[in-house]
Amino acid sequence: MKRILQALLLLLISSCSSYQAESEEESPVSTSPVPVTLKVRSNSPESLSYPISVFIFHKNGQLIHQSEIQSASTPFKVQLSPGEYRLSAFSGLNSEQYERPKEPSATSVITPVNHAPNPTPLQHGQSSFILEKKTELSIHLAYIVSSLEFKFHQIPEDATEVKVGISPVSKGYSFDGTYTNDKQSYTLSCKRIEDSWEAGPVYTFPSSHAQTTLTLYIQRPSGTETLSYTYQYQLQPAQPYRFSGTYQGSFDLSGIFEIEGWKPGIDVEFDFVENGKENPLEPEGPTEEDSSIAYADHLPIQGEFWNDFYVWKAEPINGYAVKATLISPQQWFNVLASEGQDLLSSYKVNGYTNWRVFTKEEARSFYSDYGNQLPQLNQQLRSHGQDEFYFYEGERYLCDECRYTFNLYGNMSIRKAGEKTKYYLRGIKTLIVKKR
Repeated sequence: MKRILQALLLLLISSCSSYQAESEEESPVSTSPVPVTLKVRSNSPESLSYPISVFIFHKNGQLIHQSEIQSASTPFKVQLSPGEYRLSAFSGLNSEQYERPKEPSATSVITPVNHAPNPTPLQHGQSSFILEKKTELSIHLAYIVSSLEFKFHQIPEDATEVKVGISPVSKGYSFDGTYTNDKQSYTLSCKRIEDSWEAGPVYTFPSSHAQTTLTLYIQRPSGTETLSYTYQYQLQPAQPYRFSGTYQGSFDLSGIFEIEGWKPGIDVEFDFVENGKENPLEPEGPTEEDSSIAYADHLPIQGEFWNDFYVWKAEPINGYAVKATLISPQQWFNVLASEGQDLLSSYKVNGYTNWRVFTKEEARSFYSDYGNQLPQLNQQLRSHGQDEFYFYEGERYLCDECRYTFNLYGNMSIRKAGEKTKYYLRGIKTLIVKKR
């Protein structure tokens, strides 16, 4: 009887131990704060304006944390509870030039002071992340404004004041990376410098509209004279423009200029015409012998779809032609470097052939343009039934005639392609499109 009681006691103790272990397995996940660190990058590190403003939002849009990085040597570290967050960082967000709520939400809007173009450019980068353990973030800051300069020649000698209006532009920019209210207009005062009237450089949030209108107001003893010019393209972020107008003359667009950290600049020379009427010239033909040529009723617009192709770049040649870089709707998986060129040489879609891979320079440029915007780009591609870019696990794409590869997530790197390793393959095509 005693032995039976001892056996029952051991069984009871064993049962209790088993229950305790099961309880430990089902215990809730720890909510203890987790460290987050941040590295900030830019195409031109010297262009970063400190302090850098950092905002962290919960996935529901509520502000969780805001602080400033005072210098390039100042480390950023914060403790957050596990969860889903979006980090948004700005360079140049000073209260003298830009207005924002003291405690913004993810959809709050940043606007220029006095609703006018700014003398200070603004850079932005963001990253969404799921926090479960110690996390190191790395974000790329890029310009989210257009740079504008104006220079007007042959203005009548009796002019006492010259102003230039530009429209449409966006009123503001939200913390989650969206331009808002893009039907605004600005007016700038010009200064007389020797034989010309000049304004800028100033910086403005671009608009999504396909055309940009410039209006010149010349104050003369007889009254205000109003002239206008329509630039046939939308303004682009990170793009510098130099508009040079004459009282008489002809429209032309030529040349580029370089500003560190910005895209190659666009020089626009044109003639203002009274009453908003323009005297269009015949477009000049493309000069690049190795580019395909197409004719269309509507010119491609950067960041939109044209003939079922996503337009990565649309660089103006003149008022009637653009040099467009298109992304192939299809991509290939598990491709050897030796197979890539043959796959693209036989690829034909909507009648277009001669597809190729990114060059090294184009790979860097594509990463700069979309490194922080790939989810949004993929959503656009999916909505048109096209393959999305993969970047979630460090996938690598072939580039430079399939001799090298690049990645689209984290710190971008270009590496020599291995002979036996399989990669992703995506085609692009450069095309000159002329308006019919």
